[in-house]
Amino acid sequence: MKSPYLKIINWDEFQHYKDRDPKWIKVYRNITDNYEFSQLPDFAKGHLLGLWLLAAKLDNKIPADVKWIGTRINSTVKIDLELLERSGFIAPYQMIQNDTEDVEYSSDDASLEREREEEKRREEKKRGRFVKPSLSDISSYCLEIGFKQDGQVFLDYYEANGWLVGKNKMKDWKATVRNWQHRSNEPAEAPKRPKDPRIEFERILNEIIIDAGRSSDVDGYWKTVWDKYKDTPKLNGKHVVNAARNHIKDQNDR
Repeated sequence: MKSPYLKIINWDEFQHYKDRDPKWIKVYRNITDNYEFSQLPDFAKGHLLGLWLLAAKLDNKIPADVKWIGTRINSTVKIDLELLERSGFIAPYQMIQNDTEDVEYSSDDASLEREREEEKRREEKKRGRFVKPSLSDISSYCLEIGFKQDGQVFLDYYEANGWLVGKNKMKDWKATVRNWQHRSNEPAEAPKRPKDPRIEFERILNEIIIDAGRSSDVDGYWKTVWDKYKDTPKLNGKHVVNAARNHIKDQNDR
């Protein structure tokens, strides 16, 4: 994390305070349904709760100093900020530059942008238009139906193909997730067993011996058999022809 500060992602959507440094914060029960949260080790969940408390106190502008954070939240275990960032709970506190100085990124502007995007999604849904799910949407639904699927893989796949199912535009992404789940539960087709070369050798050997007894042109027959099997590596073609000739010779000598 290159920024000197970090912030809690989507903090303004869930915490509504008129004054800084509130005495308490809101923690919604449905956090337990969040797939990314469920994948965190227990110590990281505790660290995230501590970061939420710091965000409330510091107006969501937390120094990205692991030791300092550990002291402030009374952690006895090293805090893994990279893990929390990869899981989508924290992000660098961005700065924007003008011609003369650095200016802090406005969290109000970010909230307004998110609100506009969410409003657009709601309007499209009302009109019956397909609304692309977020990674969180996909991961939460997979968790809900007991499907062990990486939501990022699903998202990347359909982002790449333009959210098409076959040649048609996707209409119901949840149905598509269920189809993925159904296909993943189908038993794999059993691989075909390769022919046992020993059994194949015996079969062709017997076939040659029987046909040799029926042939009126013995020399012509053996030439035909030799040409047919001499370059068959899996059966050791030369060996099988010689074995057949030796068998017939032994029978004739008796």
